[in-house]
Formats: sequence, C-alpha cells, structure tokens
Amino acid sequence: MLINSFGILEEIIAWIIIVIITAIATSKKPRIFLLSSLKWLRLQWRYVIVCVYVVSLVIAIHVIYSDWITTLFVLVSISLAFMLFLLISRKKTERVVFYDFRKPLQTWKPTANWLPEIDVNKGTKIEPHDKLTKYIESGEIDFLTGVIECDVMLDRGAILNIVFRGKIRESFYMVRLDTRVHPDADLYDCILFSPIGNTGWHICNKAKGQSGHTSSANEYLNVKIICTRKTATLVVNGYQVDTVTNLQLKTRETSIVIFAELANAYVKRLQVIETL
Repeated sequence: MLINSFGILEEIIAWIIIVIITAIATSKKPRIFLLSSLKWLRLQWRYVIVCVYVVSLVIAIHVIYSDWITTLFVLVSISLAFMLFLLISRKKTERVVFYDFRKPLQTWKPTANWLPEIDVNKGTKIEPHDKLTKYIESGEIDFLTGVIECDVMLDRGAILNIVFRGKIRESFYMVRLDTRVHPDADLYDCILFSPIGNTGWHICNKAKGQSGHTSSANEYLNVKIICTRKTATLVVNGYQVDTVTNLQLKTRETSIVIFAELANAYVKRLQVIETL
C-alpha cells in the first residue's frame, strides 16, 4: 500500500493552520496573541526547525514501514527525547535594550500635548504629571521578568514613579522614589500596587511598618527594579530598599511608564534586561 507523503504533510499543515486560526478567533485579544506568537517564533526559530525535522522524519518512517503503530512509537520516542533534552539544557535567554535619554526619546512616547525638554547633561526632564497628563511610556517593551536599571536625578521635594508589570490607568506595580522627609507621614522609597478599577496606589509593605529610606535630591541615583515571576525588588545605589512577593502575573500587554510629582526629575539613561 502506497502512502501519499505529500497528502499527509498537507493534512498536518492544514490542521496547524486550523488550530492557529481557531486560537486567534477565540482569543479576547487576537492582535496581542498574534504578535506574541510571531515574537516566540522569531526567538525560538531553532525549535521550529527541529519540529519540522521531526515531522519530516516521521513521514519518512511511515512511508518506509507503512505501519501507524511504528510511526506513533517513533513519534512518541522522539518527542520524549526532545522534551528531556529541553529540560536538561534549558536556560534563560535575555534581551537587552538601552536608552540614552540625553537624546530624543526614540521609541518612548510622551503624552499628548506635552513634549519633555532634553538636557544633554541631565537627561530628559520629567515635569510633575498634572493628573497623569505628563508621562513617558515605553513603546517596544513588554516587561515581565528581568531588570530595569536607570540613572535618575530628582529636584528637592520631587517624587519619581516608575510603572512596571502592568499598564497605566489599569492594574500595575510601581516604584516610588521620594525626596521628602516628614516624621509623621509615610514618605519613603517603596513599591506600590494599583489594583484593577482603582486609581489609588497602595504601599505593598505598609502593614509591615517599613520606613526610613528616602532618595537624595540633586544627585544621580542608580535605580534597579529586579523582577522574577513572583518577586519584585527595589535597589537604590546598591541598597535593597523594598521587596514584594506574590506578584500577580500579568499578560504580555505591559509597558514601562515614568512620571514625576510635585517637582521636576530627570532620567539620564535606562536599560532593560528582559528575561525571555
């Protein structure tokens, strides 16, 4: 009995296309799903080639032996071996993106009707947000895990906020750098959370009585936000300021947003090491 290998291949391709179309059609956010799929294919092209090779090998074996049991046994064996290989050799890959804010914003987008000033020495000037009408937002980063590192400077009395792991005006986490000092108020550097449907920002570790660390004014600060799937840590000038555990996992539709309160702040550079 002759086996039409091309027919089998066409059937497999047809089923793959049907699955992809069905997934896109049933997804609440088809565009995001499609972009995420294309991004995965671009980053994991080696695995795609291996899959094509495995399918070709299985088709060849089926043509030779004309036995579905043998074909299935070979397919399962190769799949298990490949999965074992992935588990043994698995390692995280990283994508590094660097921005020099002493130059034009490039892919970063300011809010409408506001163009931040750029100082060749200090960096991009972030004016007080005025009901969130003045902020800059990343245009090509969907950050979940990795490190956000930046050099910033705050005028006296200023607050600088960096939104991550979410989206502005929705649910998000945020780092706050605060230069104010007042003994009777919760004024300090920390990580906050804004839940869905609530514009308020909740201090994550307020119940633990965390206090003490405030940012210095008129000098550059090196700020790191270190994220795993469940933990976010704020480090300022090498000092671990705050750590939040049990982070809510977000979709890939995330962005990084920077805005200031009460007084001006400056962002000189920003680097994102995104763990993929």
